[in-house]
Amino acid sequence: MMHYCIILFISLFISYLGTILAKKLAPHIGAIDKPNEIKIHSKSIPRIGGLAIYVAFLISIILVYYFNNNLYFINNNRIIGIFIGGTIVFFTGLIDDIVTIKASYKLLIQAIAASILFFYGIRMDLFPIFWISYVFTLIYVVGSYSAMDMIDGLDGLAAGITAICSTFFLVVFWQQGNEFGIFISLILIGSSLGFLGHNFYPASIFMGDSGSMLLGFLLATLMIILTDQPYNLIRFIIPILILGVPVLDNFLTFLYRFREGKSFLAGDLNHFYNRIMSCGVSHKNTVLIMYLVSIIFGLNAILFTINVNVGWVFLITLVVGLFYSIRKVRLLEKRES
Repeated sequence: MMHYCIILFISLFISYLGTILAKKLAPHIGAIDKPNEIKIHSKSIPRIGGLAIYVAFLISIILVYYFNNNLYFINNNRIIGIFIGGTIVFFTGLIDDIVTIKASYKLLIQAIAASILFFYGIRMDLFPIFWISYVFTLIYVVGSYSAMDMIDGLDGLAAGITAICSTFFLVVFWQQGNEFGIFISLILIGSSLGFLGHNFYPASIFMGDSGSMLLGFLLATLMIILTDQPYNLIRFIIPILILGVPVLDNFLTFLYRFREGKSFLAGDLNHFYNRIMSCGVSHKNTVLIMYLVSIIFGLNAILFTINVNVGWVFLITLVVGLFYSIRKVRLLEKRES
């Protein structure tokens, strides 16, 4: 138990201090997020908070290995795959935070990172057929990145949602006795919370693509680890529910853009949280509402691990409530010009 607490503290402490350094470094390398017509903020803000998250993740694993090399998974190929894939997506995002990279290129990098995970043994094995497993692994990684990138639109939203999702992953892995999953979840919780200390409204720094790409990749990794049992539908449902908020926002935003004939990769102000704010809810309260919805999704996921029937009843009730809320904020209606 003690080494779990140490892991959490180390990642949180390094992320918090690293974010302070990232704020000082950003102006010197041109990593500044400037206001425009599809952004909420009205002043220039540093955007390389992902650097602190990455360093916290990296150092946490190194220190754990140095002080306690009896943890069975440290020498396992899976951790190497996470390191390589996570490093690739982080540096791709970091470059994009300084000089813009095409969205299609970033998706390609995510696909490469997913391939690395797959060939290092981290794969979605719900359907244990090589090519199906590979395709689903790609979908998880690319989809998770896209979802986290889209939800990173309000101060503290992406980091807070990541911390909440990682906490529910931690609970499920704890129930299963999956030490590898517990380890990754704790580092992700600490890294996210340390950064959130600087990113919550009003934010003094953004995570940038370096952060959203890395968090998306790591959350996808947790999702994949949970789907390692063939033909287990509940293992498929649980991680999707845990990431319910980013998945829902991603799906509804894509649906809106499809109806309007817009590119799926185009930016706009028609996300779920944008529509909540358009109803007169403050920036901070909108973020808190999104946190609450994420917690509800996570609790639904936990219910499935306790009693499947109760889980289904709760999910149906949740879907009805979300349908009403979507209509209330007129998410899928065209904005008046």
